Amino acid sequence: MPCQSAATRTTGLVTQKDAIKASAKASCRVLAQIVKANQGVDNQDKIQLGIHINDTMRTPIPAPTTVPGHRRCGVSMTTSSATALPSVTPRSGSCRIEITA
Repeated sequence: MPCQSAATRTTGLVTQKDAIKASAKASCRVLAQIVKANQGVDNQDKIQLGIHINDTMRTPIPAPTTVPGHRRCGVSMTTSSATALPSVTPRSGSCRIEITA
């Protein structure tokens, strides 16, 4: 390959190689989808080719047992000259900043 040698590695050759590689990948993806949709090809053969087999049955996912950790903040303004007074409620995990005159 001319792109592997430091003496012949040029921007033009690398760009050409990348274009050829992208075209080959696109062609392989099209062929993989054709094989994946073909009922005549056994699932074991598809797995050996590296093609993902979709599940035929849906798998239920249980409801979460904990609430994701996040903070919700709100801001309230009454006038243009302000003082920030943060207040945190430990039980709820939320914060409120009030800006007052």
